[in-house]
Amino acid sequence: MAMWRTAAEVHAARAAMEAALPGWRAPIAHGLGVVGADGVVAWRVVNSPNLHQLPAVVWATVLGYRTGSTTYEIDEATLDAAIALLAPAEACDAFDHPNLWAWQRLRADIDQGLVALDTKIVVVFVGATTDPVTSDAEQQFRTMTGVGDTGWQAIDGVVLRRATDGDVGFLREMLHLALFVPPGAAPFPLEVLDAPELARIVDGFGTRAGDAGWIAEAADGARVGAAWVRRFTGDAPGFGYIDDVTPELSIATRTERRGRGVGTALLSRLLDDVPRMCLSVDVRNPAMRLYARLGFVEVRRDGFSATMLRSG
Repeated sequence: MAMWRTAAEVHAARAAMEAALPGWRAPIAHGLGVVGADGVVAWRVVNSPNLHQLPAVVWATVLGYRTGSTTYEIDEATLDAAIALLAPAEACDAFDHPNLWAWQRLRADIDQGLVALDTKIVVVFVGATTDPVTSDAEQQFRTMTGVGDTGWQAIDGVVLRRATDGDVGFLREMLHLALFVPPGAAPFPLEVLDAPELARIVDGFGTRAGDAGWIAEAADGARVGAAWVRRFTGDAPGFGYIDDVTPELSIATRTERRGRGVGTALLSRLLDDVPRMCLSVDVRNPAMRLYARLGFVEVRRDGFSATMLRSG
């Protein structure tokens, strides 16, 4: 099987699939879920095509979908076919692959008996908000996601909501996780967050002009990640300070959620709200690749510390 190792190869593969789908029109949202005995759908992955376009094309190829809103019930063989068709993209490290990873985890759960063989698994497409609802699963999908919005994503039951002043304590936790620790080094003590240059990043969040952010929540309501921005001044700058009007980004996810697309979803959603922002990042931090992919450009470097700007 030929692997798609570059972004160009991934884009070319998607274009080839789309060309083989006469009448294809990308949905505004699509998702994969497992229906419980009570009829409630546990969504394994849900996304809008502005974040991940290829998985929708893969499902369309496997299921025969072309346009509109509809719901498909799938079996193991159909899931396997979708995984096989998307698998070559995993060789490309220019992108995260949350859809493929979610599909593979579902397959593993079936193999391990965590999902019964007779469990109903659904793939839902929403072509437009004006389309009639085609199933109870689709109604749940639309209700959970607010499908008329853009840029959101849910992964393994994690959904995004706007940050509020009630999240300050959690943002403090996330700020501690956001402090880059080189491999082999000891983590920073929690007391470091009391330093003025760090405390100003979260204290009073939601009470100042320009404060904006998103929180990732698991199905049980536990908060597992956050991305937020604040404006700083030359008298009390942030670590990636550009000017008084450009907000500075902070972002982190809990350790167990890293590498699963949650950070990408959070930042993509925040960029919909705030297209221009800056950040400071350690050049040894692999997250630099994510920032570059989403349009950030390095504008300054001091030792291991780089300042990046996304002009919007």
